[in-house]
Amino acid sequence: MPPWKPEPGYGKFANERRFTDDQIALIRAWAENGAPEGDPGDKPPLPAFTDGWQAGKPDQILAMPSSFAVASSGHDLFRCFLLPLNLDRDVYVSGTEFRPGNRRIVHHALVYVDTTGAARARAGRDGGYPCFGGPGVPGVNLIGGWVPGT
Repeated sequence: MPPWKPEPGYGKFANERRFTDDQIALIRAWAENGAPEGDPGDKPPLPAFTDGWQAGKPDQILAMPSSFAVASSGHDLFRCFLLPLNLDRDVYVSGTEFRPGNRRIVHHALVYVDTTGAARARAGRDGGYPCFGGPGVPGVNLIGGWVPGT
């Protein structure tokens, strides 16, 4: 995504994503003219979303035991929540689907498996803990993720 960080004049990069001077002038002129909408007939069709589960009915559904209040202002909040599986045998995960309760405030989700119990040891009374940059415990495995539009 522009702006392309490397300074020009130090060689060519494969798959360079730098805007040309003409592209920059075109975007500048469009913005200076009030960023008018283009021809509505050129819009791509809206995406079609499947009702229900995207990959069929799941074998296991994990849910937050209770809601988590997020302040209406302030910095981004990065938080790990623990969802116990309570399984009595090993299982294979063949897919994940994340459904946020409030899409206006959930930016993304990463789903990890912690077989060591290290994350549980960090969790507070609400079942979670601050975790900017990842769960912050060794031995966890990333098994899924979600961002808006997926």
